[in-house]
Amino acid sequence: MRTPNASAALVEPSTDPNLRARRIVPAALVLCAVLLAAAASAAMRIGVAFATGWFDGSPDGLLRADPGTLWYLLQRVIADGGWPGPEFSADPRVEHPHLVDCWARFTIGHELLLAQAHFALPHVPLHRLCIIVMSIVASLATLGVYGLAREVSGSRTAAVLAAWLYAATPAAYRTLGLVLMNEDLSLTLFAAHLWLAARALRRRTPGAAALAGLAAAAAAATWHATTFLLAATWACAGL
Repeated sequence: MRTPNASAALVEPSTDPNLRARRIVPAALVLCAVLLAAAASAAMRIGVAFATGWFDGSPDGLLRADPGTLWYLLQRVIADGGWPGPEFSADPRVEHPHLVDCWARFTIGHELLLAQAHFALPHVPLHRLCIIVMSIVASLATLGVYGLAREVSGSRTAAVLAAWLYAATPAAYRTLGLVLMNEDLSLTLFAAHLWLAARALRRRTPGAAALAGLAAAAAAATWHATTFLLAATWACAGL
């Protein structure tokens, strides 16, 4: 049987404002450390892409752009006001004279995001805006890495170190300086899926599982190759 003093001692820590403050401060520092890793990653992606002086029109710079089809798809989304119109499902220009269902043939994702960015910042050259926006999006994978490491290790320190390790890994910058690369968005969504999947295993609730599934679906819908990553991840998880 608990004594009144023991009950008070159990309740007191959760109502102590000093204890709450001590918990909030480290959490804020952790958030700042993770956001700083993401910001450093984005700044490096943008800085390196623009620092060469080749990006804005020299022959060497043009080699860093993706095929014109991707530019066409982006221009179509922009021309249709941010969401493709009915003709997008039967486009006569991609493989003339045949009609192409662009929704089925291509993975449409970052085009929708970039169209909205273009509407918000119409004076920024589109090819530069693509680099800026997608560099920020790609760097947000750092947050997914932090979340996954936090779920697996249970340690904020280890999770912050994992986020910075990812931000410093050269392989994370495969698309550096390239325009309209689907994986910049898809891999960020894939990292979010891994985090949410680990969270769902801990929480064991339908809502947590649904969030993980939505992130997986979004990652697969924005880059075809992500389906192989998802299959490999789920196969390893089942071992």
